[in-house]
Amino acid sequence: MADQNPDDIYKGKSKFSIFQIFLAQSVPHISATADFCTTSVPECGQVVIRMYTLLSIYVLWVAVQLHIVLRRSADPAAQWAWIMATLISPPAASVLYALTRSRQSLLAAGRGASAVESIINAGCDTRMTQGNRLAVLSGCTAAFAAMIGDMQRARESIHIEFYILEADRVGLTILSLLRRRSRAGVRVRVLCDAYGSRRLPRRLIESLRADGVEIRFDTPIRRSWTTPAVHCRNHRKMLVVDSQTAHIGGINIANRYLDGDSMGHWYDEQVRLTGEAVADIERLFAADWLRVSGEQLPAVRRFRARTGIVAGRTGVQVVWSEPGISRSTIADAMAAMIAEARVSLHIVTPYFMPPPWLVDSLRRAALSGVRVRLMLPLQCDSRIVCRVVHSYVMECVAAGIEVELYEGGFLHSKLMVADSRRVVIGSANLDYRSMEYNREVMAVIDDQRAAREYVGRFEKMSAECRRITSDDIVSGRWRCGIAEHLARLLAPLL
Repeated sequence: MADQNPDDIYKGKSKFSIFQIFLAQSVPHISATADFCTTSVPECGQVVIRMYTLLSIYVLWVAVQLHIVLRRSADPAAQWAWIMATLISPPAASVLYALTRSRQSLLAAGRGASAVESIINAGCDTRMTQGNRLAVLSGCTAAFAAMIGDMQRARESIHIEFYILEADRVGLTILSLLRRRSRAGVRVRVLCDAYGSRRLPRRLIESLRADGVEIRFDTPIRRSWTTPAVHCRNHRKMLVVDSQTAHIGGINIANRYLDGDSMGHWYDEQVRLTGEAVADIERLFAADWLRVSGEQLPAVRRFRARTGIVAGRTGVQVVWSEPGISRSTIADAMAAMIAEARVSLHIVTPYFMPPPWLVDSLRRAALSGVRVRLMLPLQCDSRIVCRVVHSYVMECVAAGIEVELYEGGFLHSKLMVADSRRVVIGSANLDYRSMEYNREVMAVIDDQRAAREYVGRFEKMSAECRRITSDDIVSGRWRCGIAEHLARLLAPLL
C-alpha cells in the first residue's frame, strides 16, 4: 500500500482517527521512528488494537476496584484516597487494599444497658457467666508464678496458646515443665503464632514432640505472605488447665516480661479464672486447634468445682475476634462500653494507633462529661511505632482526654475500666491490627471489686507518669513534627 501524505491524515482521508494516531505515537517502537506516517497501515492497526485492549483492561480493573472500595469503605476520606490510588496504579492499589482493607465496626451507641453483652453473644455465642472466681495478677512475676503453679498441678490436660514463645530462660523453663507433665501422662497441646514464635529452634520443637508435647504453629509465613492472611496473626495469650482453670491477659512467654530490657521493667496484667467462663476459653482453643492441626478435640466439659473449691460469683463473658462473624466483635463491644460509660473511663494500652471510630468514641465520651484517662508508654519497643503513638496525643488532649505517659518502664497492659464497675482485659491493643486483623481474646469482667482494684493500680502507676496538657502543646513542650505525621500514615500496617 502506498504511503500516505501526512497532511491527508489530518484532512480525514486516512482510515485512522487523530485519537488512534495519538495512541499509536505513545508506543515507543513507533514514536522512535523518524516519521510516524511512514509506518504501514497494518502495523498501526495492530498497535491500536493492543492499545485499545490495554485501555479496556485498565477501565475494567478500575471499575471493579472502585466498586469494591465504594461498597466496603464507609469513610469518604478513605474512599477518595483509594480512588486516587486506583486511578494511578490499579494493580498496586488492589494489592494494598487486599492487605489493608478495613473492616469497619458497627458502633453500638444508643443501645440498652446490656449492649456489650448482646454484641458479644451475637458475635461469639458466649454469655455473661456468673459462677466464676477471679484472681487479679498484676505484674509479670505474679502471672508466671500462677501459670507455673497451675501447670505443675495439672492431672489431665494443658492447653496453652500464645503469640510469642521464645527459647530463652523463661521459655525453656516453661517448655521443660510441659515436657515433664507430658511424660507424667498429661495431654499437653501448645499453639503458637508462626511469626511471633519464629525464633523457636526446629531441633527443640522436634525434641518436644518426641516427648509427647503436641506443638503447632498458626498461619506459617511461607504459606500466607502473598495473601491477606499474613496480616491475621494469632495474637491470643491464654492457658487452660484440666478444663478447670484459665489464664488470660497480655503477657507472652519471654525473658523481657520478667527481666525487662533496654526500656526498663515491663509491666503487664493477667487474670486467673475458675468457673463457668473457662469452658468458653477452652472452646476457643479447641476451635483454633482444629483449624491449625485438623484434630477435633473432645467436647469441652462444663466447669465442675473440685472438692474443697467454692464456686465464685464474679460475672465474666469471653469475647474474641477472628475472620468471620466475630471479626469486629471486640471492637463493637469496646465501642458500646465507651458509649455506656457515665462517669469515668480508665484505659491502658501499649500501642495506641486507633481507627477513626475509636478516636471518635473517646472524643464523644469526653465531650459528654465522662472523665477519660488514657495511659500510654513514654517509650515503645519500636521507634516508628512510638512516633505513631505520640502523633495521636495532641488530638486526644484537644478532645478533652487526659493523656498520661508512663515513665517507669515499658507499659504492655491492655485493659479498660468503665465507671469503676466493668473491666475488659486481654490481648487486644487499641490499634488497627488488633481491631481489624488479628485473632484476639478478651474477658469482660462485671465486678466492682475487681474494677476498683484495677482503678487503684491505675492511680498508683499514675504517680510515675508524665501528664500531657493543653499548656504543654501551646508552649511547645510537646510537639508533633513531620516525622510523627509521616509515621502515622503507616498506622494500618503496624
